[in-house]
Amino acid sequence: LTTVINKDNDEHIEAIIDDLRDLNQPYNISLDDNQKKAIIQNQPLLIDGLAGTGKTAVLARRGVFRSGFAKDDTRILYLASTDAVVQRLVKDTSAQLNNEEYWARYNREFIIEFIGVHNDYEKTSRDLTIDEFSMQSAEGFDEVILDECQDITALEFECLKSFVYSEDSRRFTFAGDPLQTLNPTGFDWARIKAMFTESMYDTEEERSKYAAGIRITKFHQNYRSQGNVVRFANAV
Repeated sequence: LTTVINKDNDEHIEAIIDDLRDLNQPYNISLDDNQKKAIIQNQPLLIDGLAGTGKTAVLARRGVFRSGFAKDDTRILYLASTDAVVQRLVKDTSAQLNNEEYWARYNREFIIEFIGVHNDYEKTSRDLTIDEFSMQSAEGFDEVILDECQDITALEFECLKSFVYSEDSRRFTFAGDPLQTLNPTGFDWARIKAMFTESMYDTEEERSKYAAGIRITKFHQNYRSQGNVVRFANAV
């Protein structure tokens, strides 16, 4: 992203947001500007997203943005806690990348293939066993997009690094809901940020210096339910 995006140029960012406006999501979902800026500007992209805030839609759009505007062939790995979420990500991504009218404006044409792992998905052209995936993933992915990252461990983080080019953790997009953690000690973004700084920098001085540059984007506006429904659910 850094090779094509000037993150310090507000006019450049606004122009790209305008470009993304007409790329409609399925299910009548339209992202707000805060969500679009997060997709465009942040690398790694870390999302603190509560239920109903559109974080899954943003993850799909991130995959579309990374692959649709890439200069070369792009490999994206979607991971989620349930098969239903993976299917939703694939469905959203497929709908957007197959929007020929939109991509024709940018003279973009590409061949899309969705490959499932360890399951039969509706939109995949083929499905791999775990062993087959292990062999085919050796060349690496341009980006790993993970939904429900709140319970990730340091060991799992290191395993995911092995899937991306150059083991570069800036190629990660993580979304987590602090209210849905399974860990009894609770969810702590500082713990996840520490995983990134430790993987990106060698010394404590560097880690302290650059930690502030790893942003946590908060999606706390609920678009799924009306306010009175949310307040009642929270009270219960």
